[in-house]
Amino acid sequence: MLTSGGNYHMNKLLIGVPAALALALVVPLAASAAQATPPPANATATTAIQHRPDGGDNGNWAQDNFTRVATIHRTGAVGLSNCPGSTTGKCYAWTFKIADTGHFTTEPAGGPAAYNGLSPRTGATLDEQVTGTMKGGTVTGTFFTDQIAADGTQVPLTEDDKDVLPSGEQTTTDWVEQFFPAGAVFNSAANPGGPDLGNWSWTYTVAFGVDKQCVNDAYRWVDSSANNGGSLNTDGDILAPNSADCT
Repeated sequence: MLTSGGNYHMNKLLIGVPAALALALVVPLAASAAQATPPPANATATTAIQHRPDGGDNGNWAQDNFTRVATIHRTGAVGLSNCPGSTTGKCYAWTFKIADTGHFTTEPAGGPAAYNGLSPRTGATLDEQVTGTMKGGTVTGTFFTDQIAADGTQVPLTEDDKDVLPSGEQTTTDWVEQFFPAGAVFNSAANPGGPDLGNWSWTYTVAFGVDKQCVNDAYRWVDSSANNGGSLNTDGDILAPNSADCT
């Protein structure tokens, strides 16, 4: 009886130990698999922006109110030399798109202090306040960062610039930095220390009949990286003249 009972207990222990060891092996393997799964490579954020000054060759000429959709994509790990000052010991390449759609309103002389009352290209006096459509952005933005994960919820849903030029991460160039935590390192070949907008372009249009003083006039101005920032005669202009200046 004692021998039988002893064998029973010994067999029970021998069966139980390998089972426990098997469970112990499963848990670390599962944890390792979870750690090896990279975070999502894409992130998007939409922001409604109000009262943003718009600059031309002659200073700020209009106030913009628009919706901005920013989309970023991680393309993969790159050499650490692309992220000077990396705090993670890693570096990743990202691409991004910015799409702005909304309206602009010209600010004649005597308006808010941020504006000078001059048209964006020629500097002609803006006599009237008119509203037109604006659309543009970039589809070729690039940057490097020492962060592998991006979070679109970090980007604000709304922003009111209150007729003050934005700075830092609120500027269009650095906008995508808001997807990442404080202290993240950014760089690009064309813009050391920050993102590169790539081939950017915005188009501004005032349709026929919008300017009640000059109902037969319509205007368009194209501001892009391909046309020296809208400074050429062929880039058009946005005017809001009084009736004495109508064409």
